[in-house]
Amino acid sequence: MNKKIAKIFHVYFFPVAMFLVCLSIIISSYVGGPPAGSTNAPGENTCYGSPACHQGTPNTGPGFGELTISGGVPPGNYYIPGSIYVMMPYAVDTAKLKGGFEVVAKLTNGMNAGTSTITMPMNTQLITSGGYQYVEQTATGAVKPVIANMHDWMYDWQAPSSGSGTV
Repeated sequence: MNKKIAKIFHVYFFPVAMFLVCLSIIISSYVGGPPAGSTNAPGENTCYGSPACHQGTPNTGPGFGELTISGGVPPGNYYIPGSIYVMMPYAVDTAKLKGGFEVVAKLTNGMNAGTSTITMPMNTQLITSGGYQYVEQTATGAVKPVIANMHDWMYDWQAPSSGSGTV
């Protein structure tokens, strides 16, 4: 009888248990995008806050991440009200298996700043939470963060209207 129970365990239970473990690792890593509010913007969590997107501290090691703006910004770091900017977040770190991001634009008064539009729906997505628009990677867009993929994430951001304040 023990051999029969052992066979049932190895044939049926063990593969199901391993599948569930792998699934929990995939789900807990937020490869399809972090929870809203993980940007480290004022009043928000970081990627290693609660709920944590990462185990341990993210963005450690030889790599780096930046958000570039196509064509740059006008002198003095001001936006032109109502203008549309192509935003390009990227990460470079050959030691990581996957890379992702989350971006929010807030005014200094705490309100959402401008409007984000997804231009690469395969790699980026827009989620709305608490009155804010968050742009983040999709599961397909969670790429190995190396130089060849550094602009796999792009979206448009329309600056707020005149008199809105600092973003």
